[in-house]
Amino acid sequence: MEIYSQAPVIRISGGIESSGFVGDIGYGISSSEDPDGDWGSFYGTLGYEAYSLDDNYFQGVKMNINASILFVQMGVNISYINGNEKWKTVFKPEIGITYAGLITLSYTYTVGNVTEFFPENYNRNGFHLAFNIILE
Repeated sequence: MEIYSQAPVIRISGGIESSGFVGDIGYGISSSEDPDGDWGSFYGTLGYEAYSLDDNYFQGVKMNINASILFVQMGVNISYINGNEKWKTVFKPEIGITYAGLITLSYTYTVGNVTEFFPENYNRNGFHLAFNIILE
């Protein structure tokens, strides 16, 4: 497979999770195996993530890896988050719909044992809107 384009990307995302909000910003690389970038793309970013859940604040480093084919995007988010004077690795698979990999509406589900880290009523489901700004 030949890569037709590769460019830096800035990802800005916000969403609703359980009993609060989450936002992140990241910088990474985007690549496409289609000359126009319409059929499929891949990107990965490393950035900063912050949560506000039930008046508790969490923040940390986030790695995001996604691939899109046509209008479907799948990926994974891995975060190393600090909150309540503890650190925790949080793993979230992601699936969504996208327009050319630039705008994405996605669903995430938190995997693993987070019951002692996040607030009691954290239900693991999240909905996010992300914008990818390609810097060419």
